[in-house]
Amino acid sequence: PRLFHAPQVFNLQDICWETCLENAKLGPKLDGKSETCITNCVDRFIDSTLHVTNRLSQMLPNEAAEER
Repeated sequence: PRLFHAPQVFNLQDICWETCLENAKLGPKLDGKSETCITNCVDRFIDSTLHVTNRLSQMLPNEAAEER
């Protein structure tokens, strides 16, 4: 659901901003190092979210079967 993802996006924004741009010189464009950091941060976050989502979806059918 969208409500679940909205807080995740804001969390991602905070984490990647603090990690990649805390000490960067801010201007009209990101420097190459900061841009690469942001890209890698977002990619890792997406990969982690997909892994957790897939794992939870695997666990749910098992739990439903055990409750019967």
